[in-house]
Amino acid sequence: MLAQLRDCAAQLCDPLGRRAWRSELTLLPKVLRHGLPSAVLGRVGKNVNWVQGLDKQARLRPNAPALIDNGSPVTWRELAVEAEFRAVQLRGAGLTFGSTALLLLAPGRTFIATLLGCSRLGVTAGLANPFLPPEWIEQAIDDLAPDLLVVGLESREQLSSRAAVPSLAMESFDPRSWESLTERCPTAATPGRSPCCYLYSSGTTGRSRACVVSHGRVVLAGNAFGGFVLGLEPHDRVYCPIPLYHATGLLVALASCLMRGATLVLPERFSASRFWSDVIQYDATVVVYAGELWRRVLSATSPQKIPQHRLRIAVGNGMGAQTWNSVETRFGIPRIVEFYGATEAPGAMFNFSGLAGAMGRVPLRRLSPWLVVRHDPESGGLVRDVSGRCVPCRPNQVGELLLRLPKQRRFAMGEFEGYRRPRQIEERLVNDIRIPGDLYLRLGDLVVYDQNDYFYFLDRADDVIRQAGENVSAHRIAEHLESRLQMLELAVTAIRVGNLDGRYGLLVVVPDERFSLEALAGALLELPRHARPRFLRLAEGLPRTSSQKVRTAQLRLEGIDPSAVKDPAYFLTESGYLRLDADTWSAIVQEKIPI
Repeated sequence: MLAQLRDCAAQLCDPLGRRAWRSELTLLPKVLRHGLPSAVLGRVGKNVNWVQGLDKQARLRPNAPALIDNGSPVTWRELAVEAEFRAVQLRGAGLTFGSTALLLLAPGRTFIATLLGCSRLGVTAGLANPFLPPEWIEQAIDDLAPDLLVVGLESREQLSSRAAVPSLAMESFDPRSWESLTERCPTAATPGRSPCCYLYSSGTTGRSRACVVSHGRVVLAGNAFGGFVLGLEPHDRVYCPIPLYHATGLLVALASCLMRGATLVLPERFSASRFWSDVIQYDATVVVYAGELWRRVLSATSPQKIPQHRLRIAVGNGMGAQTWNSVETRFGIPRIVEFYGATEAPGAMFNFSGLAGAMGRVPLRRLSPWLVVRHDPESGGLVRDVSGRCVPCRPNQVGELLLRLPKQRRFAMGEFEGYRRPRQIEERLVNDIRIPGDLYLRLGDLVVYDQNDYFYFLDRADDVIRQAGENVSAHRIAEHLESRLQMLELAVTAIRVGNLDGRYGLLVVVPDERFSLEALAGALLELPRHARPRFLRLAEGLPRTSSQKVRTAQLRLEGIDPSAVKDPAYFLTESGYLRLDADTWSAIVQEKIPI
């Protein structure tokens, strides 16, 4: 406690520290008003369901727009009617309270109404990217073991005939179908601690995991983000180019609009060239982002163009300091709020003061559940001292971020809700970190913090490709290529490219007589664009440990710069591989050639 008091005193003597405390204390009344009641309700509430928010908005403002889906407005009453219609459909397909459905729908009106229909029934909805390769969708089905697959036009072709699970095809909603129904579906009484949905993690440690998200957490996120982070009012319009099957899209954008009555604006897909025209056309006042989004918008916007927008706040994660400063200077957005939180993490940190590059701040860090400890990059484990305890990092020392889990749950965000498969929980938990018997969640991120307790993201502890706001495990990409090409000698890792945001895939192959660039490019083009390793090295061999594990850390360190790497190097384009020479590499680093 004395150490924490000394930290606070030092921070109050520092201009950045005073700025942080001022911004946080100013928000404290809103936190108590909007966040605390929902946190308690999520713990003890017997009937906690975000559909209650939908019904409330439909009563208060039935004709106001709840959603603008690819240019088409949907009123609160229309959304409430369709959500109940979808609930009746799902019940007709055999789902009851406690069932599980896997939604393979493109984010939009049908997706939202079907998800809310599941919640109205008390059905837990798994939310997966419908555009993934068929084998990845099959893995999602295996992990979730759903009672029903709910599919749209975009996912029907992706389903293999091996998926021995009943399916329901969702067509566009016809109001006449609702008028002809004689049955209705009241909202189920769902306890706050019961699961609302399963969100798939990014798969940065291998296969994606279906993370449990409770009804209490959804309602808390909607009230917290909508209330004291975004300060939403019914006249606000929230532009969200992030897919709703991601935690940021679902919990920050959709849940906030639902609980606060604001309008959610969904483009058909993110387009950097159309970003500002969409924001201006739909009169957006709030934008939800992932970090790399802004780099692409900056590149696509002429320096002479100053968008005449009405954005008052941007909220998201992953924006680097350089990008942040450019966005503030060029686009004049009054306020940017970064936050940090993993899909499965029972906590979050926020950067309310607008310090460029910081992912969040933890007031009273020494008393908080957040901890940064030394990380061994070679083994991937945590460094422990002679007594078996982890070694905490001091300010400005790089370490792995952990989150302490309480022994007794007190609030909706206070408990690690885990995964659909219980066996996957143990892989993320570590104990005896500071004292015998304590329990922490490994978040897999390398960070540093400064003397004012601002935290800065540096890298993933795992090999993960991060492009266009999406994360995908490099290990998973390697498995895909090995199954397609029967190659034993290949490795995939993630590298940084100059000062660009994100991490890009580097594929290192030891070619044999079966190898061809054309076959390799064909296998990669089967993957979603964000999952394709864009760089290739043809090596004579792979560096390995004594236990024959590939030293991906060494490959990351070597990188792909043709001036430093002797191996033949290539760059993947839409038409195939292009030989990577010094001029091409320079153009990529300078963003003259888009990745």
